Amino acid sequence: MGFDKETASLAGKKSKRGQDNNLKEIRETFRNILENNQPNIQNWLEEVANNDPAKALDLLLKMSSFVISKPRSVELEVDISKDYKTKWAQPINIIDLGAGTE
Repeated sequence: MGFDKETASLAGKKSKRGQDNNLKEIRETFRNILENNQPNIQNWLEEVANNDPAKALDLLLKMSSFVISKPRSVELEVDISKDYKTKWAQPINIIDLGAGTE
């Protein structure tokens, strides 16, 4: 039996997992540390960059991963032989160029 709108809603309500409050608290704490130490962090990054710019950039990227979420790739399978109709869909023209054009 597959999920439909009603069974998916029911399954979500029965979930025992709950929210990850620890992760929220850790992110909030880290965000506060960054906000309270903005001048210090800037000085530290400049000091590291004087000796090794690549390391300073690496540190900045590592810190940002705690605040900015990372994009995830999503795979979409579409059967191009079907005619999908939604109010947002735009028509798709598929052109077979074969071996190319002259």
